[in-house]
Amino acid sequence: MDNNLDTNLDTNMGFFQKLKNSTYNFKAYKVFLAQSTGKAVLYIFLLCLIFTSIANVKTLIVANSQLNSLESSINKNFPTMEITKGKLSVKAEQPIKYIDNDFIFIIDTSGKADTSQLGNYPKGLLVTEDEIIYKENDYKAETIRMSQIQNMTLSADTITHFIKLCKTIGFALIIIFAPLYSFVRKLIGAVIILGLGGLALSAIMDIKLTYGECVKLGLYAITVPYLVNTLLYLIGLSIPGFILIYYILGLIYLGFAIKEIGTFPSRQDNIIG
Repeated sequence: MDNNLDTNLDTNMGFFQKLKNSTYNFKAYKVFLAQSTGKAVLYIFLLCLIFTSIANVKTLIVANSQLNSLESSINKNFPTMEITKGKLSVKAEQPIKYIDNDFIFIIDTSGKADTSQLGNYPKGLLVTEDEIIYKENDYKAETIRMSQIQNMTLSADTITHFIKLCKTIGFALIIIFAPLYSFVRKLIGAVIILGLGGLALSAIMDIKLTYGECVKLGLYAITVPYLVNTLLYLIGLSIPGFILIYYILGLIYLGFAIKEIGTFPSRQDNIIG
């Protein structure tokens, strides 16, 4: 073990001890430096797993509420539509119109609708008995004939069942891949920004650290920026350009850690466990 390590620090700190110490105790970074890079990678993986799981609670609650509202609206307002032998029939009073800013959506199988109804809007979708016309802009429109579509019935139950299926799959993917995505981003940030930044800071302070050691320390130094980022998301506060603040804060922590390390330990005693 390195003689420069604080004897009051546990060199076999568990995850939550590392989490606590990385936020305020810069002496602990001597221990982090002496430990293997693998332990630093494991630490940031567990941190991403916990923080993204906490953030996902809000994400899934909000998404579930919005999708439930959509399902309710569809059950109340969506008409049953049936395509048989190349003809569309709609069991509802027509025309059905939906306008959102510069987009118009019209369903009219009475035979009275034509593309002129889309004329005042840059984009639009017209569904008639025989065709679906999508106006992409004032110069381009695409048409799909109902005869090109197989016989089918589209009802509110069909749509809501599809939404529930997508919700189940989507939520599962968020739970699985959000921590992995965050983990990869943290690794890239540590390798590119904190590693090079740490190398520059160590040179300025005349403290001999390798690039790999700066990356290792950087994985612990981003604990506070990551914590702040998660808290901001949970309270719904968005700060423009926060990514810049995120890495500046990480570099500040890294700078204090490097300053505390002082002199680089001997290579023979550098790795603990």
